[in-house]
Amino acid sequence: MALSALKTFVAGEVLTASDLNAMNTHILTNPMILISPLTGNLAAGGNDIIDIDELQLSDAAANPTASGRLRRNGNALVWAVEDARTATVATALVLQSVATAAPADNIGAGLRLRAESSTDNPLQLAEIAGRLDSVTAGAETSSLAFTTLFGASGLTTHTTVTADGGLAFNISPAGSPPANSLHVRAIVDVWGTVSITPTLEDSFNITSVADAGVGLVTITFNTDFPDATNYAMVASGDQAAVAIGFDTFAAGSVRVMIRDLSDVAGDQRFRFIGIGAQ
Repeated sequence: MALSALKTFVAGEVLTASDLNAMNTHILTNPMILISPLTGNLAAGGNDIIDIDELQLSDAAANPTASGRLRRNGNALVWAVEDARTATVATALVLQSVATAAPADNIGAGLRLRAESSTDNPLQLAEIAGRLDSVTAGAETSSLAFTTLFGASGLTTHTTVTADGGLAFNISPAGSPPANSLHVRAIVDVWGTVSITPTLEDSFNITSVADAGVGLVTITFNTDFPDATNYAMVASGDQAAVAIGFDTFAAGSVRVMIRDLSDVAGDQRFRFIGIGAQ
């Protein structure tokens, strides 16, 4: 039976045997289109469900029973991953961000966390984001940024796991370290060992040292501090009878003063560290 020959029924019309026979013939000879019981529509091919406004799962009160199953367990949404591994980590969730424009440095994908506060529902709490620091082909580097809420400043990236496995801290605005916590203000920002000459024997975040006179050495930092008051220095000499102090503090340098116990200036080998808000 051709589609053009389908009968149009009228309200109150009595169906005859020929009408029913024609309808049965049509069902048997033409593909059936099944309508999804969901409010969404079937995409092309009938494989994907689209345009769903909201999906509700009943509480199964147990974890999924097999791999590839998604189930609500209390307030948690649990995705089951099951295979033959014994000592490796299974990737249970992948978040992929694709841009329609040409990618540039700092493109990435993230996971945002929300909760209800006294004034906002929802309130943006934090975000974990993977970013490409460089999108140069063959030389891509990435970092993992941890973004937290700091009052009026909003979501701010304060801690980043760098591509080489280091930790980078950004305190904005500057604040005092919470008790029992790792904090940028409690980390050694600069250090070095200086010979009598003076020359740098070894160092971190130091550009150079220079002779500024007898018992005087100027240390220049590779990365400046915010200003002359946002850091502190400490040093020790290789000899017991020596006193070492600092003066001429600047954002990018500081001067070392070396004296013996009689307050006589002299050159000595010494070691130093600096801590601040770099």
